[in-house]
Amino acid sequence: MSFSQSSEDIRMEGPVLHARCRDEEGNWHHSSLNLNDFLGNNDGRLDPEGSNFFETCSGCGMNGSSIIAVLRQVDGSYDEVVMDLDQLIGNDNGRLVRA
Repeated sequence: MSFSQSSEDIRMEGPVLHARCRDEEGNWHHSSLNLNDFLGNNDGRLDPEGSNFFETCSGCGMNGSSIIAVLRQVDGSYDEVVMDLDQLIGNDNGRLVRA
């Protein structure tokens, strides 16, 4: 299931996504997932096949299920990008996982 439909208190601290996720029995669990492990920066765009996006991010945050990041491009300029993490992150019985 998409993580945002079954999670609350969704936030980022550095490159780490935190949320309280509901399990199949309705219990809530704190869970976290380091987005640096599978999100990269490809010339100012979030790349789900890369890693270490946060190293080139001048500002990152969450708006609902979307990450908003200001990423450095190859030419040194910065661009704001938005990606819906529901496409990449799931809730596996109260645990944030890569979908």
